[in-house]
Amino acid sequence: MVNTINANAPEPITMEDFKILLKRYIFQSGELVPINLTDAQMADVKLLRDEKYASWEWNYGFSPAYEIKKEMKFPAGMVEVFLTIEQNRVRTVRFFGDFFGNGELCELERAIVGLPMGPGLLKVLEKIDIESYMNGITSTDIYRLLDY
Repeated sequence: MVNTINANAPEPITMEDFKILLKRYIFQSGELVPINLTDAQMADVKLLRDEKYASWEWNYGFSPAYEIKKEMKFPAGMVEVFLTIEQNRVRTVRFFGDFFGNGELCELERAIVGLPMGPGLLKVLEKIDIESYMNGITSTDIYRLLDY
């Protein structure tokens, strides 16, 4: 189970204070010595970060499958969504709500299945005519609902 530090701490702690305490704990044995990296070593670290650890696949693609239910009230109505996410892509999606629309929601749902969650989702949603399925609700609205 993933949780936050503060959910398990006896009292809330800031991120900076947590870093200080963690560093102090790690170095308390006296066996560890901080090192200063050369410019070449720092360049190698940045390259590894950029090519591997900053990638969508590393940060999102290997996450376990999960299900979520979200809802938001928009001026055009309430929208509720049930999602199954696998490897940070939409595996299943179902929309419900009290909004009006002209298109079949199953068409919109099929268009969203397979999309990656995360930063690129809005650009893809902008290519879908969301308002034909949910009058008065935009791609930005659906992005806020799905990705937050």
